[in-house]
Amino acid sequence: MKIETGDMEDPDLNVSSLIDMVFLLLVYFMAVATFVATEGDLGIKLPGMLQQADAVDLPDEQIIEIKENGAVFLNDKE
Repeated sequence: MKIETGDMEDPDLNVSSLIDMVFLLLVYFMAVATFVATEGDLGIKLPGMLQQADAVDLPDEQIIEIKENGAVFLNDKE
């Protein structure tokens, strides 16, 4: 027994709700992105250079030693 199904129409895809969601997400991300303050907009003033009275001789290499008794030495100075 053969069942007749009639004429089948192609299904339509309704994208209007998809377009609405994409628009709402776009507006949301645009609104959130404007609230992020960049580092240059914070208004932090860094200290300027200071002149040092005495010259300090710093070696290129720093040596830290920790002895068995717990004493800490930096460049042979405790």
